[in-house]
Amino acid sequence: MREIEITKKLLRAVAHHFLESRGYDVARDKRRGAAPGARLIATRGAEKLKIAVRTSKGREVGLLRRVDGGGWRTVPEVDEVVVAVKSRKNHGNHTSIEVLGFDPDTLVGIFDAVTKGKKMCDSDTPVFIALDEKAEKGSTSVGVGLRAKAKWKKDIVLNAQILSALPQAEPSSLIERVKREFAELNGVAIDKVIVEFRIIT
Repeated sequence: MREIEITKKLLRAVAHHFLESRGYDVARDKRRGAAPGARLIATRGAEKLKIAVRTSKGREVGLLRRVDGGGWRTVPEVDEVVVAVKSRKNHGNHTSIEVLGFDPDTLVGIFDAVTKGKKMCDSDTPVFIALDEKAEKGSTSVGVGLRAKAKWKKDIVLNAQILSALPQAEPSSLIERVKREFAELNGVAIDKVIVEFRIIT
């Protein structure tokens, strides 16, 4: 099976889907300047949560400083921060995404602690902390081990059923879309489908 391309759009879609799987009605918070799916409103009964979704192609979390230098952007304004990254676990031929939930105050405290006394870049450059105890090669993370501070963690395996349920993810190519739809139509795993196009002249 061809590996699915992990994009930020896909990661935000997985985060959205996971919140729905927990029984929340999820809607985009379409505020100006936010990428589609980066801010969500999750409602379950009387509970209404403002969610910030953070994604990374590496296993790290990045926050931006406020322009006035008085703290961090976005995170202090929400009730929960949901992080979606590629999982390090092996699930056979399927790609999987790890989704983690963080308390905003916990994140702010950790980022404040690791940046205290350090000269940081301008407010348009994110500050990163690695999720794992060791940062990936090439990472600019200023700290490690953030995963241990998560309130909850869940691996989402990107099988045909999950991919079809994602609210805003698009397949990375025409071939991937055809494979997914054919697999669903015939009730087989997507890795059992081979697509070949030919031009008859």
